[in-house]
Amino acid sequence: MDPIASGPVLEPASGSYLQPSPSEPVFFPVSSAGIAVAPRRAKVAVRNTGRAAIRGSAGVALFAALATIGFRLHELVPLVANVLRPAMFLGPLAVVLMLRQAKVPFSAVVKRSFLLRALLALAVFAAIGVPFALLRGFAFARLQGLLPLFLLFLAFSLAKPSSADVKRAITMFVILGGLLGTAAILLGHSDSSGRVSVTYTLDSNDLAAVLAMVVPLACGLVFSGSVYQRVGAVIAVAICSWAIVRTGSRGGVVGLGVGLLVFVLIQRGSMRMISLAVLSLAMVVGWQFAPHSFRERMASLASLEADYNTTSYFGRKEIWSRGIGYGLSNPVMGVGIGNFEAAEGSTLEEMGRRGKWSAAHNSFIQVFSEMGFPGLIIFSLILGRCLLVAWRWRSPRVFYPSEPSSYPGLLGAVTAFTVAAFFVSGAFSWAFFALCGLMSVADLSSNREGMTPPRRTGRATLAPLLRKGARIGKHKRPY
Repeated sequence: MDPIASGPVLEPASGSYLQPSPSEPVFFPVSSAGIAVAPRRAKVAVRNTGRAAIRGSAGVALFAALATIGFRLHELVPLVANVLRPAMFLGPLAVVLMLRQAKVPFSAVVKRSFLLRALLALAVFAAIGVPFALLRGFAFARLQGLLPLFLLFLAFSLAKPSSADVKRAITMFVILGGLLGTAAILLGHSDSSGRVSVTYTLDSNDLAAVLAMVVPLACGLVFSGSVYQRVGAVIAVAICSWAIVRTGSRGGVVGLGVGLLVFVLIQRGSMRMISLAVLSLAMVVGWQFAPHSFRERMASLASLEADYNTTSYFGRKEIWSRGIGYGLSNPVMGVGIGNFEAAEGSTLEEMGRRGKWSAAHNSFIQVFSEMGFPGLIIFSLILGRCLLVAWRWRSPRVFYPSEPSSYPGLLGAVTAFTVAAFFVSGAFSWAFFALCGLMSVADLSSNREGMTPPRRTGRATLAPLLRKGARIGKHKRPY
């Protein structure tokens, strides 16, 4: 039963509350404007729904699992990464503690989470395709590598979160993103062109894609967090942005720019102009202090016809064309998960050439070539669901008290990753599963608290309340 509809009714004359009988219909009082007014006591009851899910030992384990599996911070210490291998036990530990805290059967978790069902379908289809892969060893190895990623996502999905847990999860991402950006600036190693990378699983482009996802989340905390969160978020934005500049990744910069633009456009009123002014100022200052090599790479975006990515056999344009061909040649099963590089090697062998076995450098083409149309459809549905959930959290809706908070940084983060995914092979990356885990918390929180899809106009937003208020005209309640 709707907690608002079942609450006490305010008597207009005396200001007292009338307690309706269980069999008696409840009607809302009507204001002078003809709008149904929900009792304030009922609103408070909805806002206080549920306890925090990401807390205690389970929250600590989830944070540690995200730090190692999602952001690969343990790789900064080779001894820890190679000997202790914390990612192998932190994922299962987080799952066990979250499952113990949630106290729900796994079947119920699968039933309530669309993202979990979609990722399960992606993993099952990838496993089915192993016997048909070009090199079955490559496919099996990649499938094994998905296990800790899936456990990280599962740990997020086991939560029964409230809106406060969404903010906790966002704060985790911002803290870890700031640490990763700091490591890239202080400990990162540069190649011959001056591009910085850190950890052996995150090259310059992958690092930029991860940090581009974090910056909009941090921007959201700047406007909605506590004093300490706002100060920390500002520092994280500066660190992550500078680390992206140091990577020299054009795809990461484009993803960051689109994500921040979306973040600015969904702001309301004066906040939109303030955000736009701050963003413009930051871009000007950043451009002035950016290294010369970075400015040259960004300027090359205006003359891509002369870039190696459009002229070389090993450039992105040719790689994407061949990747689409691999998918069209195997539209149902693809060449097998983790076999794009093997398909490139096979093509070179057929041509009698020797050279690099290139990665796809595009997440959508990667999925299509390795898993055919079914894999591409599932992957697109996952990103589509993430965008839908982020859209619901973009701004508060005044007449829906069950949504006390808004997190516009979620939409900016998903958009930034989606755009950056066009330039990296991130379909089965650590960042993708971490982002899905964050969006799973937001999705489950919105379902738990009764959030509805956003209304596009004020008239549409008032429609449910107007319908409830109209009932009073047909059924007068005696006072």
